[in-house]
Amino acid sequence: MSFKRGAKTYILLFTILFSLVLKAQKTDSLWAIWNDHDQHDTTRLNAIGILSWKTLFVNYDSAYILAELLHDLAIDIEELEKQAYAFKIKGIVMDYRHEYDSALYYYNLGMDIAVKQGNRKEASNFYQNMAMIYRQQAEYEKALGYYNKSLEIRKEIGELKGMASVYNSLGILYNNQDNLTVALDYYQKALRAFEEFDDQMGIARTRQNIGLLYRKLNEPEKAVEYLLLSMAYFEKMNYLGYLFISYNNIGVIYKDLRQFDTAKIYLNKSLEASKRMNDKSNISRSQINLGNIEKIQGHFERAKEYYTDALPYLEEKNDIKNLANLYFGLGSLHNKFDMFSAGRRWCEKGYELSNKHNFLEEKLLNCECLTDANKNLGNISKAFAYLTEYYALRDTIQRLANMEE
Repeated sequence: MSFKRGAKTYILLFTILFSLVLKAQKTDSLWAIWNDHDQHDTTRLNAIGILSWKTLFVNYDSAYILAELLHDLAIDIEELEKQAYAFKIKGIVMDYRHEYDSALYYYNLGMDIAVKQGNRKEASNFYQNMAMIYRQQAEYEKALGYYNKSLEIRKEIGELKGMASVYNSLGILYNNQDNLTVALDYYQKALRAFEEFDDQMGIARTRQNIGLLYRKLNEPEKAVEYLLLSMAYFEKMNYLGYLFISYNNIGVIYKDLRQFDTAKIYLNKSLEASKRMNDKSNISRSQINLGNIEKIQGHFERAKEYYTDALPYLEEKNDIKNLANLYFGLGSLHNKFDMFSAGRRWCEKGYELSNKHNFLEEKLLNCECLTDANKNLGNISKAFAYLTEYYALRDTIQRLANMEE
């Protein structure tokens, strides 16, 4: 064993031995197979492949190291399919870390192998994963092109379960663009297909997305119903990688319902799970949402702490949607302190981002903030212009919601 590979192994062994999450996932037998060098290389390769995938849902750093071990052995025994699988797991980890260029790099490496081998099913998986990257970067046309490539292949090879996954992803794409009619149609297609296959993971993920859509439709009770069903499955399976998102979404709904104590319970759960996963993006998202509640409750210093903690990472990663939300939070907070010039500066940044990427809800909030700031600074004409835009946006959002009724 090389020094490099040995170092990886001992680091990973330390991580696994002391991770309660991995113990809960009962991965010890797979780890034992991997370490048994009397086993056939193919058997060890399969074990480390399964282990790397299971670990992906509970610890990104460990999953990446496992994928490295998988890749090393796959190269040694010239197993191209497992090399591609390792690239896929690495790409997913980079995606979760919001390191999108690295994610696309690994996906393209895996794609090249899948295409050369004529593995159309795996190629369709890579197309879908690449589409997710472009969707998160708000490059919606490019994302749609990759989703359609993936869906076309899945239809041609009769891969119905994969089609359901793409339907769910397309629902997210159209939801992000506030095309709620089309989004709900794709979610319902996905849910019916997952229920037909009794795919509990697919059902849970789709329910979560439907819950978020109902929040946009201003139906919080229906939203929380779907989200709690989804959360129950993720808790049963101890999937931290989905749980922290689920907790965050439920916390936001309870904030909408003005049940602030319950909201903070779920958001703090999200924050704790995010820290265990070392997911800085969702740590920042939870901090923003906790800050929003503290601001509503008049705890301005506490809100400022949450916002300030969230800002550096979001700016470093250029997480534009969350930044637009955070800039509003900071701007409106400064308005509360009668620091209207600073409030205007923050909300102008939020307005610029949300306007550029057509984030209607974030644009609405920043218009409200800019109306308040400019009015108190004596810029009545600007205040009136932002107020007019605020009402126009509110009507647009309401009209989109009414289309679903």
